[in-house]
Amino acid sequence: PNLFGRGIEVPMFEHAAVSQSPFFRMLSSNLWFFSPLLSFAMSLKDSTRAQITTTFAFTKISGGVKDNVLPNSVSVTLNTRLLPGHTLDDVLAHIKKVVNDPQ
Repeated sequence: PNLFGRGIEVPMFEHAAVSQSPFFRMLSSNLWFFSPLLSFAMSLKDSTRAQITTTFAFTKISGGVKDNVLPNSVSVTLNTRLLPGHTLDDVLAHIKKVVNDPQ
């Protein structure tokens, strides 16, 4: 779930508001009202989406050692950065939904 406007980003936005244009100062100072708009805008770019959602990165993939030969086993390491408010159970449920493999 997107928890923007109810987490650790609130103090950051309120602190940054003093150095912003009047329009963005109004948005940042009133997250209780504008958080859906700012959340949508931030979700449009990869660089800002990572600030408002839990992120995943494949950091290691291991498998076979020869071309054109299927390996006996493969392993993948998935690094996760949990956004405050998200739980490990939320992440595991999301991974199971995305992978969609009953094994």
